[in-house]
Amino acid sequence: IGNILTLAAFITGIFITPKTRWIMLIFTMLYQMSFAGTNQNTFNMMYGYVDDEYILSAMAVNNSVRGVFGFLASFAGSFILSEIQQSGNSLFGVNIHAQQVLCFISALLTASALIFNKKVVSSHKENKK
Repeated sequence: IGNILTLAAFITGIFITPKTRWIMLIFTMLYQMSFAGTNQNTFNMMYGYVDDEYILSAMAVNNSVRGVFGFLASFAGSFILSEIQQSGNSLFGVNIHAQQVLCFISALLTASALIFNKKVVSSHKENKK
């Protein structure tokens, strides 16, 4: 449910403009609600698929990888943001705000993660203890 709420938030974010800034309330509510499911599911997946003796190591690796990819995503996002803003909020001649583009990219990545989880992660057997 967490990833579905995240996807819904990003899809909602695509439609936020200065004229429709009230949609930011819906985006924020959906995005914040998604954290409860996403954070708990991450822990449950580690607990279900990793032996007890390796859980702390798996959590450390998970947080390290998340940190590196979070930094890289922020770096790439700031580049996209500045490029679109420097071009007068247009992309390929279409008037668009950079935040809409970033929400679109985030929605695509979240949808890819949902498909990956369904096809790959769900097909693995849990480590029954």
